[in-house]
Amino acid sequence: MRNKNYFLLFIGMLFASVTFAQVTVKGTVTDKDDNSPLPGVTIVIQNTTRGTISDIDGKYELQIDSLGQVLEFKFVGMETVILTASGSTVNASMSAGVELDAVVVTALGISKEKKALGYATQELKGEDMNNAKYDNVVNSMSGRVAGAQVKQSGNFGGSANIILRGTTSMVGDNQALFVVDGVPI
Repeated sequence: MRNKNYFLLFIGMLFASVTFAQVTVKGTVTDKDDNSPLPGVTIVIQNTTRGTISDIDGKYELQIDSLGQVLEFKFVGMETVILTASGSTVNASMSAGVELDAVVVTALGISKEKKALGYATQELKGEDMNNAKYDNVVNSMSGRVAGAQVKQSGNFGGSANIILRGTTSMVGDNQALFVVDGVPI
């Protein structure tokens, strides 16, 4: 009798795993104007926190619960595209349409309007950096960005050290991350 109960439990678990099977959706996100791939587009299953980001070729892969779920494609400077996953391939074409003047990128790549933030932001323009008397970008930020401590090296050709808001983290490193044209430095 006990073996029969274990067998029924095993069959029940097998059917439960089949009903919760996920579907893999793949696709490419492109610009509607010139058909070029869009890297860094956020693809999220609507009304959830599950999602992914497109790679450098605009390609993405996402696990969804079942076909028929709605996918949201979001990218700064582009209009949000909402598509229903009707098959294993869902390609999206995005067009420009959002004004970038009031968009601020906060922690973890989250984009928000500047007026919707509950804290102050700073903007440092290119011409401010060009008019600086220093020979590198990090030294020119000294005194221009709140919370930035710039320690200049006394050696010829030495690098500068920049620490944002505070001393150090638990691992001893909280240096600023610069991203120039999508390349982290």
